[in-house]
Amino acid sequence: MHVIKVTYQDITLAKGILETDVVEVEGRYYFKPEALNGEVLQLKGKGHQYYCPIKDAKADYYNLVWDKKILVKEVGWIYEELANPEFKKIAGKMAFYGKEKGVKIETNT
Repeated sequence: MHVIKVTYQDITLAKGILETDVVEVEGRYYFKPEALNGEVLQLKGKGHQYYCPIKDAKADYYNLVWDKKILVKEVGWIYEELANPEFKKIAGKMAFYGKEKGVKIETNT
């Protein structure tokens, strides 16, 4: 069993079991909503801040918020709907940036 955990400093952003709570696509892990720490992840703006031509989809970015302050802007994103059938399995799931945002992504067996 592979457990994938995403943290920023000592804050857990997401944790889940690969192929149960998490899917891997193009080297990124996408987490189901149940695997996310909703207390610290906040939608940026009104959504749909980015369009990906490869996935033919709009993404909503999320900020990491702690004690009512934004710690990391655009720490992760969710594609709510995907027109490209090749990527349907990541619809509604969140992926995270890694070390470029100070985020640690760990895999354990």
